[in-house]
Amino acid sequence: MRTVFKRIFFIPLISIGILLIALPYISGANFRSIFWELSVVISFTVILSFLLSWKTALNTVEPIRNLLRLTRKFPNPGPFTRNGYSYSEIENLTSSIREILGQAAHQYQNVRIEKELLGILLNNLNEGILCIDKFGSVEFTNDSLDPRLVVPGCAGTPFFRAIKNASLLDMFQTLIRDSGPSEGKSKPRSIEIECGSSFFQINCTPVIVEDEIKFYILIFRDMTSEYETRKAREQFFENAGHELKTPLTSIRGYTETIQERSDDHSTIKFAEAILRNTERMERLIEDLTTISAIDAKRFRYQSETIELDTFLPDIASLTQGMLRTKNQNLNFSYSKEKTFQADRILMEHLLLNLISNASRYSPEQTTIEISMSERGGSQTVIEVADRGPGIATKYREKIFERFFRIDNDRNRSIGGTGLGLSIVLEITRLHGGTVSVDDNPPGGSIFRVVLPVVRA
Repeated sequence: MRTVFKRIFFIPLISIGILLIALPYISGANFRSIFWELSVVISFTVILSFLLSWKTALNTVEPIRNLLRLTRKFPNPGPFTRNGYSYSEIENLTSSIREILGQAAHQYQNVRIEKELLGILLNNLNEGILCIDKFGSVEFTNDSLDPRLVVPGCAGTPFFRAIKNASLLDMFQTLIRDSGPSEGKSKPRSIEIECGSSFFQINCTPVIVEDEIKFYILIFRDMTSEYETRKAREQFFENAGHELKTPLTSIRGYTETIQERSDDHSTIKFAEAILRNTERMERLIEDLTTISAIDAKRFRYQSETIELDTFLPDIASLTQGMLRTKNQNLNFSYSKEKTFQADRILMEHLLLNLISNASRYSPEQTTIEISMSERGGSQTVIEVADRGPGIATKYREKIFERFFRIDNDRNRSIGGTGLGLSIVLEITRLHGGTVSVDDNPPGGSIFRVVLPVVRA
């Protein structure tokens, strides 16, 4: 208020004083005769100016003080001391600021409520949450974080002091080093780690606002129960397969003996039926064992250079037995690229299942077309075309599900296990590719496997 008062009153007063002192010297004797009368008038004017200046300063400064009091106490400003001012501009400004502060206080209260609700929600999640800002400082941790992975109550500490697991620390440091607003550098990353008897899957996602990374959110999911369930399932498949193979081998041996030594037509017919179902049981056990091994990652992916000139004849010899029963043939064709990078054992499983599926649904004395080509220098395309009844569009994604059957009666008569195409899908995924099915123009279906080209 003092500054405002000085500007309103003292500066004009000093100017008047200087003028009064100078006037006698400028105007001469005539002015000196009326100097005292003029001084009285000016003194009265000065006193009146003082009172008006004080009142003006008071009316100007008091609302500003109240506004400062409101802003300093935000978001709890308390009662406002005065609701009316002499100047309409100040009154309008005060009303606008009070309205803005009221809206901001309401929004601030809502944000606090949302923050409390979010904190309660995050603390009650089964998954652990770790939030790290762009500078590498821990912003938030919830109560579900395993203390073997992250130091409890580490908010405000650097990430390299908070994270205790070496593999997780390496992954996060790599993410920070490679992160950026450009595409391909800010994608979420995932890691699976083993800690004692527990297994965790950790997903790390950068939070990007206006092309700038603000935070990193790490979600810790305890996969121990799922791993134990998977392990129990794998052991069951292994034990069941081992226990079933022994009696099936005996059934096959006895049945073949009866078939060879019997002259009765009915007995031979029954023996053939027993052999067909025995073979089907053996295929089912083999498929279950294969898909269980893929799920358990016991098939370790080992990429190597596969020579088509030797690989395709091996496939033909392996499928010769199943094709001979229906007088079917294989026709191979491939582009100028005679090699590709993949896991040889897994690719044998993939092609054997596709050829077996094509043979099963194709009529007798037909040719199964197999082509391999390179597309755009970045993809290897494998196509297996059959002459079967074709697949309706609505079933083209479901047929790769385990045990899915379009027509149960027809599949039972043909003898499929319902696992062959799911094995194809899993092997394709292991290679980072995709599998699909389309119509074959001459009739039937074309199963297409697209794999990314891996240079040796």
